[in-house]
Amino acid sequence: MYKIRLGGTNEFVSKIDPLAAHCYPIGEVTFVEGWNNPEALSWSTKTSAERATSQIFDIEGFHCTVEKVADTSSVPELQKLFDDLSQVSFANYAKTMRN
Repeated sequence: MYKIRLGGTNEFVSKIDPLAAHCYPIGEVTFVEGWNNPEALSWSTKTSAERATSQIFDIEGFHCTVEKVADTSSVPELQKLFDDLSQVSFANYAKTMRN
């Protein structure tokens, strides 16, 4: 699985609308923050993600990177761990693990 990240940030593509008429020029790309944000779009192949980055560049002129990410949806324990980590800071999580 692949996600598209806005270069140098932790923001990922959540929507690509090449026909958004309220923008000039036409088209809009929306981003969400966070590696594990459920609103971030994902692509099943690197090729399809790369095609999407070309479309993003054509619409917004943004340089994005294709990131390979693990599909944790099939591993409930791992998904729960990621969800838990997103709810607490790493410092608090480490403190919890020591107790």
